[in-house]
Amino acid sequence: MTVGTGSQPPDFGAIGNGQTPSASATRLAEAEAKNLMGPKKVRTTIHTLTIIVLWFGAAILLCIFAVRAWHLIGPMSWRWLPAEELQSIDKMLFSSAFGGIVIKYIGDILFDKKSP
Repeated sequence: MTVGTGSQPPDFGAIGNGQTPSASATRLAEAEAKNLMGPKKVRTTIHTLTIIVLWFGAAILLCIFAVRAWHLIGPMSWRWLPAEELQSIDKMLFSSAFGGIVIKYIGDILFDKKSP
């Protein structure tokens, strides 16, 4: 196949000579653009869902921590959880995995490693 002969498809012949591409070439380009946007849209959706789940988890943890704090400082007559359930909350809040995450996060905030 040689360049510039009639053996090339007509859409490729428009490249570089100032002609506008045909309607079929335009449709093909639009379809390819949509296919390329698919993976990006999936990544964006997964990222958005991950952020929502993290915020939801943080809100639940904040509520659990508030309930536990209330049972420590609130009046006895306003406490509603029995000792077994409070121990369950304590185990969850201060387990090694969760405690490690919280301690690392607080350590990063309190002791900024970037400062000299």
